[in-house]
Amino acid sequence: MFHLPKNRWQAFAIHLGFSGIIFVGLLLVIMFIWFPGPLMTMGGWQGVKIVAGVDLVLGPLLTLIVYNISKKELKRDLCVIAAIQFSCLLAGVWLVFQEKPFVEVLAVDTVYIYTKSDLELYDVDIEHLNLHQSQLVGPYKFILDLPKNIEEANSILGISEFVEGKPAGMRVDLYQDLSDATHENLAWRGLQREGDCAKVAVDNKHFVGEG
Repeated sequence: MFHLPKNRWQAFAIHLGFSGIIFVGLLLVIMFIWFPGPLMTMGGWQGVKIVAGVDLVLGPLLTLIVYNISKKELKRDLCVIAAIQFSCLLAGVWLVFQEKPFVEVLAVDTVYIYTKSDLELYDVDIEHLNLHQSQLVGPYKFILDLPKNIEEANSILGISEFVEGKPAGMRVDLYQDLSDATHENLAWRGLQREGDCAKVAVDNKHFVGEG
């Protein structure tokens, strides 16, 4: 038979322990599935803060405040707290999922990283790409199929951005799967190489820099 903790601090510690197990599981999903590797700096850590605030702070703190073993309504109060925590946690996880990178696009020498909502904001048609819009592991990786000349490529993207009002990385009509890109389609971009990797500029609403 399950016995209720004797005081609020025991109840708080037990609640915090269970919440910690849930948090670790969600943290692993965020770090290794939704925001793998360097993508954690592009919204991943903000997501971790949201989940931690709900899971490790809200629920256990409410238990600490409400818990009194002599209260007749204690079990009802604990059920209400569990329902509140679960609802808020579900909403927080959904927000994090919505902010996970959906596509990663190499234009000329810059990688643009967008969420699904970023593309929807510009009414970008992604239907013809046959992407699973609720994919769990991401992002999808593309390269823009541009003329093999930096000046011509920048001219096309400049017209797109300043005349048509569409950011360079959202030219889905030029998307080519990165795995299908030829050496020729990469070489002309003048990327600075470091061993087997290339250093590129990264543009994302949470981060702008080099990666």
